[in-house]
Amino acid sequence: MFVEKKDENKITIGSLFFRFKGRVSFHFFFTMVLMFFRATLNSINSKLFERKEISFLDLFPDIKILRSLLIFFIKDKKSFIFVAIFFVLSFALLYYVCDTEEEKLMVEGNHYIKNLLLDKFRKLSFEEKKKEKDKIQTLIKNDVLNIGYY
Repeated sequence: MFVEKKDENKITIGSLFFRFKGRVSFHFFFTMVLMFFRATLNSINSKLFERKEISFLDLFPDIKILRSLLIFFIKDKKSFIFVAIFFVLSFALLYYVCDTEEEKLMVEGNHYIKNLLLDKFRKLSFEEKKKEKDKIQTLIKNDVLNIGYY
């Protein structure tokens, strides 16, 4: 019977998730909030040009919690404009935060994977290092491309 030995340094999606679970959860939460703002702005945009008689409250999506909050804020055209500007600025801010967090995750994940592979390479004997030289050169090229991308 052969028992497969688990490699603790094996790189999988699960190991990367557990390594960066806080940042991934943070990014996921803000992406979901961003999608809510995007759906709301898309709803306003599509309904605004759909008909001539406008009830400002009807421009927002039919979400009970959102409507109950907006009843207090939207009384006339001026208040609608302020709420719409708030939604647009919130969307822009969340988009920036999500994009920045995504780039940070990509950079940290690349560094983590690179360091794991370099640690494995350092443990090899000299003869094995000569054999694996092409893999390390590929790793270095990919690292240079990632630095150039960011």
